[in-house]
Amino acid sequence: MIDKTLLLLIAISALAIACGSPEPEPVVLPTPTSVPLASSTSIPLPTMLPPAPIATADPKARRGGVLNIAARTVVDDLDVHREFSPTLAAFGPGIVYSRLLRFTTGPDVQTPSLAVECDLCESWKWESATKLRVTLREDVRWQTIAPVNGRDVTPADVVASFERQRTPGWPNAALLQNIESMGVEGDDVVFTLKSPDADFLLALADGHSKVLPAELAAQDDLSDGPFIGSGPWIIDAISPGTRYAFSANPNYYERGFPYLDGLSVFVLPDEATRRAAFLTKTLDVDEVKPDEWSAFQSRNPEAGTARYSPPGAGIELGLNVKSSEMQDIDVRRALFMALDPWSLNQEVWSGLATVSGGIPAIDPSWLLSEATLREHLADPIRARQLLQGATPTLELLVADFGDNYLRYGEGVRDQLEAVGIAVTLRTLNPTIYNAQVWRDGQFQAYLGPTPPVNVPNRYLFGLVHSAGRWSKSGYGNPTLDGLITTQEAELDGAPRRSMAKEVSESLLVDGVRFMPAAQVQAWGWWPRVKNLHVNFANYEYIFWSRVWIEG
Repeated sequence: MIDKTLLLLIAISALAIACGSPEPEPVVLPTPTSVPLASSTSIPLPTMLPPAPIATADPKARRGGVLNIAARTVVDDLDVHREFSPTLAAFGPGIVYSRLLRFTTGPDVQTPSLAVECDLCESWKWESATKLRVTLREDVRWQTIAPVNGRDVTPADVVASFERQRTPGWPNAALLQNIESMGVEGDDVVFTLKSPDADFLLALADGHSKVLPAELAAQDDLSDGPFIGSGPWIIDAISPGTRYAFSANPNYYERGFPYLDGLSVFVLPDEATRRAAFLTKTLDVDEVKPDEWSAFQSRNPEAGTARYSPPGAGIELGLNVKSSEMQDIDVRRALFMALDPWSLNQEVWSGLATVSGGIPAIDPSWLLSEATLREHLADPIRARQLLQGATPTLELLVADFGDNYLRYGEGVRDQLEAVGIAVTLRTLNPTIYNAQVWRDGQFQAYLGPTPPVNVPNRYLFGLVHSAGRWSKSGYGNPTLDGLITTQEAELDGAPRRSMAKEVSESLLVDGVRFMPAAQVQAWGWWPRVKNLHVNFANYEYIFWSRVWIEG
């Protein structure tokens, strides 16, 4: 039987590029502390990082007012550890909670970005490749709600929360599956991992890794609350099918934040309703569809806008190297050379898509340059030379997540046929696509979303490593497998980035997979909204506390 959770997550990632992110995959501010990309055995582990910078309120900020935004799905279970929903994690009651770390945003942060900084923590230190010490801030209090009534947040709360989150079978348990043990030492939480993992900090920063009071973490079911956090927002009203209302937490530890009096989240699953609400300014902020982006900008020159690139989200093209026609590496290389995804992205996505290797990037420096990508793509003359007059046949499976997916598949077909590759285009509904590609591996070529892989190791070990759960391409390369294993434990940023880029380019060189349409979301907001810097990485949401309203 097909994995229903996997299907849901693939559908979410697909809809993100088909018609906007499922939930605007949310997102943050102060001076970034770069991910402590740390440690192979040959490189010294980082020393204790300096204390986290204190966020300073902008003296120019105007205080007060309520910001109106939208969530896109109705959530039935409001227990943040038992429910995966992005709405719950980042647009519903989940925003009252803090995490140990969070993802960084601000005017200087370019996306995609998975850089992290402290939230509840003051600092962190890798004491060995598998031992992480996190020191908590001393000034954090729970919201003044019974039964905790404003007491201090303690390391014991963190341990109790994470033990609850990793309850076997719960949807967010996998984020913490590499923890061997957790302990409290004074103001510190000490994690011992089963194996080195350079992405562990990303798991702690994920929007699903909420820290709850120990009194609540001891309960089996929190679907009806109480919702008591230490974050910038206090929940005032819940109507899961209609609206969530929040007020500013007067005792929030980052003094001076939030600037707003409140945040109102309307639940609007229907795209047309959401669009109308935004255009009539009932909503202050919303995502703009690709085919409406240029018109929105020209009609509203005073509006705020941003292009946001989610790490690892988009449409991937993959080949089965064991299928008869695809065993010839020159045919696979010719197929890639025949494709000009830049022109397709302009035609189909109005330029709101980019070309990438597919690995979720810690920052833009992880991405292959356009010059590197063009060495392996968009050269039909070279494609014909590689084919040497042969006319291979190909069945291309296209995931049917909307008209733009189908248009993109037709564009790929036309470009392949232009160099002599005979293509049969077959569209599959999401359920069949998921089963045929990601469960059974029955394809010559596919064009569609990947499983939910929003950090580097999950992609590399899940899709690329020859033993990966979703490694369905038939491609096995011991050298790449070794490189993937080495980078997993590499906590130093520069060598890890080099290894990740080497993997990406090798997959292009060998004609295995790449992402012709990596998602770019277009966001718009009305002129009264100020200081909005979006980085919705892995369900981040702290940035709403940095917004203010004028007028």
